Order: sequence, then structure tokens, then C-alpha cells
Amino acid sequence: MVVRPEGYRSRLVDGMVEESLRSFGGVVIEGPRGCGKTWTGLAHSDGHSISKDADICWPRAMDMQTISSGPHPIDAYQDVAGTEAIAGSERDTPLENGGPISTSSSVQTSRSLIEKSNGRMMGIRMRPMSLYESGDSDGSVSLRTIMSGGSMEFVQNPVSLERLVDFIIGGGWPGCIGLSSEDRVGFVRSYLECSVHDASVFGGIAGRNPTSDPC
Repeated sequence: MVVRPEGYRSRLVDGMVEESLRSFGGVVIEGPRGCGKTWTGLAHSDGHSISKDADICWPRAMDMQTISSGPHPIDAYQDVAGTEAIAGSERDTPLENGGPISTSSSVQTSRSLIEKSNGRMMGIRMRPMSLYESGDSDGSVSLRTIMSGGSMEFVQNPVSLERLVDFIIGGGWPGCIGLSSEDRVGFVRSYLECSVHDASVFGGIAGRNPTSDPC
């Protein structure tokens, strides 16, 4: 039985995840850190999860039976020992449809898992929230309808310039929902600092100056 986390907001990729779990042995959700991959994985799981943190649900090392038993997220799968067995890189391991939901912020590692699975896992690209997903838009204007040549009535939304600035600063990150303007600035600043730090050690090269060295 699928158990959705309390407070989960439906995402545009939910339908893609559900469809892929019916057709493939597993799903790989890839996207930037903090865009909601883990929560979406949990929203389509059987209530269990595997994490790189030893104290969360299950230990680090997993056998194939545990990994492939039902839809459950494997958060940051590349850091969980044993999860490469999902792809059957060493042997053709049976993988029933509706198996693991792996998440990764690294396109390189997620693509590697998909390629090794020989078509048994489906990759889904996830992005930060749209205004409709975050609840800041009522969805009365559809870009898909406009781009496909459909007709649409004129809709006026009396949103203030200050509120538009808040939307831009928030950037669609779930962590910004409910925060004040000042706290949104702090959240995004911290996010950018972490991203710069990660980029400064990209490729395992230490000693780079994150404020000047190119990555």
C-alpha cells in the first residue's frame, strides 16, 4: 500500500512515476538537490525507504532481494552499498515491475544506472516546483494549451510586484514554501553557498578556491 508523506504536494511528475512503475522494473528520479525527489519517491512507495544514512530504516549494505522488493525510494543511491546490483551490471538479475525508486542529484550517476539496467529502469527528470505545484497559481492559464494553439480566455491576476519578487527569489524550491521574504533570501543564499562548495571539489579535486577557481 502506497503511503504518501503528510503534507506532500502533488507534482507534475507523479503521473510519469506511476506509469513508469507499471511498465519498468524501477524508476530513477534525477534532478537538482532540494527539488523534492525524496518526497516524491516516498509518495509512490510502500512506506519503506533505503538511505545512505545508516540510522534511517535500513543499514547501508543491501542484498538484491531487499533492493528489488516493491516500490520504495533509495535516496542518493550511489552512496548506498549494494544498490548497483539493481542494474544487474554483473549479471542479468530479474527485476519485477514496480521495483525501486532511486533518486540522484548527479546526472552522470543516474544515467549510468539507467544504461546498466538495459532498459529495465526509467529515468525521470524532476525540476523545482512550478507556481501551480507550490499552490501560488490556480492553473487557469495553461502554457501547454497556448503552445498547442488552443484558445484561452483572458485572466487577470492582481498579484503584487513584491509577491512576484518573492516567487523569483524562492525559485520553486519546496524548502521556501511558507517562508517570509527575508527567510527565502537566507534559504537561497545557503543553497548557493553549498552548490559553490560542491562545485569547488567537483571531480574529487581538493584545494580549489570556491570564489575564484574555475570548475
